[in-house]
Amino acid sequence: MPNSVGDPQNCRSISRELKRGRKGEELLGSARSMKDPYYRSIALVEIGLKGSMHEDRAGHILEEALKEASSVTSEWRRGELLGEILHQANRSEDPRKNAQLTRGSLDLLRAIPSGHGLSEGIKACAKSADAVLGMELLVLALDNRGFELENGKSVIKAIFRDKGPSPETVEAMERTLERRRGDLTRTLLFSYLFLQLDQASRGEEAKRTFRSAVSLLSELKDQELLQAFNDLARKASSVECLDHLLEIASSEGDPYVSVKMLSVISDSMDRLGEGERAHTVLMSALERTSLVPMERRGEVLASCSNAFRRLGDGKRADELSQKAQEMAESDDAASRKVKRVLGLEKGTGPGAAPRENAPKSVGRKNHVLALCDTYEGRLGPVHLRALARAAPLCWAYSLDLALIGFPTNDMKRLADLSVNETSVGEEGKYIRMLAEKGRMVLVPCSKDAPPSVWSGLGLPVATTPHPDNLKALDMKGAVNRALSHPSGRVCLIMGLGKRGLPPSLLRSVPHHLELTGSNISLETATAMGIMAYMLYLSTDMDD
Repeated sequence: MPNSVGDPQNCRSISRELKRGRKGEELLGSARSMKDPYYRSIALVEIGLKGSMHEDRAGHILEEALKEASSVTSEWRRGELLGEILHQANRSEDPRKNAQLTRGSLDLLRAIPSGHGLSEGIKACAKSADAVLGMELLVLALDNRGFELENGKSVIKAIFRDKGPSPETVEAMERTLERRRGDLTRTLLFSYLFLQLDQASRGEEAKRTFRSAVSLLSELKDQELLQAFNDLARKASSVECLDHLLEIASSEGDPYVSVKMLSVISDSMDRLGEGERAHTVLMSALERTSLVPMERRGEVLASCSNAFRRLGDGKRADELSQKAQEMAESDDAASRKVKRVLGLEKGTGPGAAPRENAPKSVGRKNHVLALCDTYEGRLGPVHLRALARAAPLCWAYSLDLALIGFPTNDMKRLADLSVNETSVGEEGKYIRMLAEKGRMVLVPCSKDAPPSVWSGLGLPVATTPHPDNLKALDMKGAVNRALSHPSGRVCLIMGLGKRGLPPSLLRSVPHHLELTGSNISLETATAMGIMAYMLYLSTDMDD
C-alpha cells in the first residue's frame, strides 16, 4: 500500500471545503496528489458529485474516480471502496451521476475474482443497493463459491431494507435461487428469504416461500438434510409451518433421521407454546428409536432425553439418559458420542455455548439477568459499559448474568476490558467476582438465529413495552412457571440500545413481560436496575 498517512485527513478536508462552497476545480489538485488510489477515488467522487461544475465535466471526474478505484491492489479493499462509492451515489440527487457510479461500480465488482475480496465487495455494495441492484448482486453472490450463503444473506437482507421489495421482486429472487443447483445453500437461502418475509409480515408470500423451502428438502441427504430441516424448524413462526415439517419427519424412511427431525419439531412446538403437541411429537420420536440400528440407538435416546428435559419431564429424561449410556457402554466411540449429546463431557451438551468459559449450570438457584446485544459491529464501549453496570446489580441482588449475542468469544478478555474501562462498581470488582464464581456466561446469538435451547439458562422471558397478549405475564407468573422449567429459574432478557430486542427473539421466546404497567420504554440502565430488583424480590418471595 502506498505511504498515505495524511490521505484520510486530506480526504475529509476536501469534503469540508465542498460543504463550505469551494468549487470542485479548485480542489482537484489536492485530490490527485494523494498517494493512495483508495482515497484519490473517494475525493474525486465527492468533487464530481458536489463540486458545482458542468455536467459533462463532472462525468469525466467520476470516470476518473472509477479508474482510480480499479487500481486499488487489495481486492477486499477495492470491494470496500466500491461500497463507499455506491453509498455516495445514493446520496446524490442527480440520477445521471447516480447511474454512472452504480454501473461503473458494478462492473468493477464483477471484475474481482471469486473469493474473500469479492465477498467483502458484495457485502459493502449491498448496504446501498436498491431492489434492481440487489438482484444483480444476488446473482454475483450465488456465483462466489465458498461464500454463497454469507453473501446471499447479506443481499437478501439489503433488499428488504426500508419498505421491502415488491411481490414481483420477491418472485424474481425465488426464481434466481431456484436456478442454482440443488444443494444445502439453496435451501438455507430459501429459509432466510422466508424469515425476511415473515419479519416483514408478508404472510402469504412467507407461507409460499416456506413451502418452497420444505419441498427442496427432498434433494438433500444425511447431515445436509438435518441441517436444513433444523434451520427451517428454528425459523418457523407458526404451527402451520411446523405441520409441513411434521409431514416430512413422519414420512422419512431413515428412522435415525426421523427421530432427530421429530425431536427438533418438539422443541419448536414448545417454543410456540404448544406444550402438549410438543410432548406428543416427542413420544412419537421415542417410539421410533426401536427402529434405529443398535450402533446409533444410544445417540438418539440421548437426544430424546435432552428434549424431554427441555419439556420439563425430568423423570423420563433421567431414565432415557441412563438407558442411552448403558446401551453404548460396550462401544467406546458410541459411548463418547452419547456423552457428548448428554453434555457429560466438558464443554458439550444441548445449548452449551462453544466456549471454554461456559458454566455448567451458572448457579441454578439464582435467576438470570440477560443482556441481548442489538448493536452491529465489533466489541465497543457500549458493551463494556453495559457489563460494568450490570455486574454490581447482579452481585447485589444474587443474580447470574448472561450476555447474549455479544461480539466476542473470549470471556476473560471481555472482563479485562470492562475492568480497565470503568470506575463503576469499585473499578470492575464485581465483574471479576462474577466471572470467578462462574456466574457470567456468553450465549451465541444473532438477529436471525436467536438461542433455541434454554435448559441451561432458565425460563426465557423477554422484556418489551409492547408484549404479545398471548405471551404476556407478570413477574410472579414467570417465577411460578419457572418452577416446572428444567433450570427452575427465570432468565429475564432485555435488549441493549434503542431498538429493543430483535423481532426474531421476541417471536421465539414463549413469554413476554412489561416492566412499567404503562407500556413505557425505559433507558437501558434504568430498565436494568428495575429488572434486577424485581428478580431479587421474586427470588426472596419464592424462597
